[in-house]
Amino acid sequence: YLKLYNEKEPTKRGQWLLEGLGYMYFNGKGCSQDVAKAKQCFEEALVFDSAYSYNMLGLCCMELEPARCFRLFKAAYRIQEGSHIEYNIGRCYEFGLGVDFDLYKAKEWYELSVAHNYSYASQRLNEVNIKIKDFDARVKKVEEEEKRQLEMKKKAETLKKEIFSANSSSSSYSNSRKKLESLIGLASVKEEVDELEAQMIDYKRRMDMGLPASNIS
Repeated sequence: YLKLYNEKEPTKRGQWLLEGLGYMYFNGKGCSQDVAKAKQCFEEALVFDSAYSYNMLGLCCMELEPARCFRLFKAAYRIQEGSHIEYNIGRCYEFGLGVDFDLYKAKEWYELSVAHNYSYASQRLNEVNIKIKDFDARVKKVEEEEKRQLEMKKKAETLKKEIFSANSSSSSYSNSRKKLESLIGLASVKEEVDELEAQMIDYKRRMDMGLPASNIS
């Protein structure tokens, strides 16, 4: 293969020669494995618009040029659908190779590959299902925490209104303050209450002393 490759002019190298030599370099058949040389062979073979060349070039690029992987596998799939190509597209989505990371789309492509009896896809599908389950659990936890924080903020705002209510008695004021302090976090609300309370005390003292004071709504 190598002898023929070197003897022939680039425009006269056939598809079988380029893909055959690329396969040997990629898998280390009869030579040391050399992904870069395999990539060169499959790059040349793209002129034949072969699904095999696009797919193999995508595999080479997983190691050497990951940003191109997805486009190459999609080009291969456009020419000829195949379970191994579906599997590779799934890997692109799972690991964000040339496309946005998306476990759900990876799952779809793996399922398609499994349906077409590609055994390697089964293991990756199981791994993705585990990742999705873990991801969904973390999203749910975040959503629950956000909901809890929102409820606490609403409760804090209600307590703030009770504290500064004109009709608030000494006991209800004290209870509202204690309830507010018992809420975890919400430092900004607590600081605002302390600041308003300090302003009101200052206002009352100035009024009692007959000094001018700015009106507080």
